[in-house]
Amino acid sequence: MPELPEVETIARQLSLVLKKQKLVDLTIHDSKLRVFSSETLRNKQLLQVKRSGKEVLLVFADDLYLRIHLRMTGRLVWIAGRKRIDSSSILLRKGSTDLRPKSIRAEFFFNNGTLFFEDVRRFGTFKLDFESIQGNWIDPTTEQFTVEVLTKLVENSKQQIKTWLLRQDKLVGIGNIYASEILFRSGVHPHRSAGSLKKEEIKNVHSATKYILHKAIKLNGTTFSDYRDSEGETGAFQKFLAVYNREDEKCRRCKNKVICIRQGQRSTYFCARCQE
Repeated sequence: MPELPEVETIARQLSLVLKKQKLVDLTIHDSKLRVFSSETLRNKQLLQVKRSGKEVLLVFADDLYLRIHLRMTGRLVWIAGRKRIDSSSILLRKGSTDLRPKSIRAEFFFNNGTLFFEDVRRFGTFKLDFESIQGNWIDPTTEQFTVEVLTKLVENSKQQIKTWLLRQDKLVGIGNIYASEILFRSGVHPHRSAGSLKKEEIKNVHSATKYILHKAIKLNGTTFSDYRDSEGETGAFQKFLAVYNREDEKCRRCKNKVICIRQGQRSTYFCARCQE
């Protein structure tokens, strides 16, 4: 499932081509996504594209906010200058992306091209808000995320730190891949309770979170299977993963074997020696 860096990448790319463009038409093929009338957005100017947590947020004129959650296999693919799709064809993007007609759930026709929402497993969602809604969570890429704030957030928590990082109601956007990488870089064992972290350890987790997310965004995220950016390209951060998906391989730091355990039905990767 796309995490903060992947969604940030898509939002930034789409902002470059869609900001101030008019949505000429909108076709929603999947009844699961018809949570609002297409007429509501038709001929509206798209003022901004940004990320809100793990969602792509399309900000339209007249205070209309379309939230798109990609979930496991959702993809937003931009085709410049393309007005309509032939439902019997396959579109190729830079030789690496195929838009499969049966999995195209929605088409946004702008005056400068078309944005396709493709989702093979149909887990992705649309939600239309009539006001800007900001959760109570902290975005770890913003200036609000300080060592002092993190200290307050984990205070007295008995939850294991790896599970805590995935909560979304405290820090937003961190998923399984980046939680493992953050804890490895900070030298914290995933079984430690969040509230047991000492001052220096909290500083390390804060610093590691900033570093890992910033680098992942710079590299357009991580691709293992389904994730592609808005141009159909894969991310590159997987080339720099220290522990995630490296079970039984040598730790890049101490050469000990990387371990994989289960926490909350999710896989956690870590080095027992580096994260004592």
